[in-house]
Amino acid sequence: MGDLDQNRSEDGDRRGVRPSEMAADPSSAESITAAKRRLKADQLAAMTRTVFFGTTPGLKRPPKPDNVADVLAWAQEPLATAEVAAIARVDMTDARNALGRIARPTSAGAELFWTAA
Repeated sequence: MGDLDQNRSEDGDRRGVRPSEMAADPSSAESITAAKRRLKADQLAAMTRTVFFGTTPGLKRPPKPDNVADVLAWAQEPLATAEVAAIARVDMTDARNALGRIARPTSAGAELFWTAA
């Protein structure tokens, strides 16, 4: 049993392990793919950003956008509420409320996609 295995819960999920530890060789697509499989979906975006920005020399994570309008202007295409929330680094409710004031929604099943009004 490896050192990282001691951080597994009874259901096999990893606990308290930095994403960069999970991708033994961050330059290897195979190790990154293997690391993604071991993470739950809500951890995937954070792990991807950590590995990407942490292992690419000279690359810095962009600053947090000032508001959701900046996110829509940057994207130049419709974005789902969850995408806007993740990029703006706000929770879904705050993103949905802000988008409702400044953007035009398009329904796609249970989700809304937003474009600048």
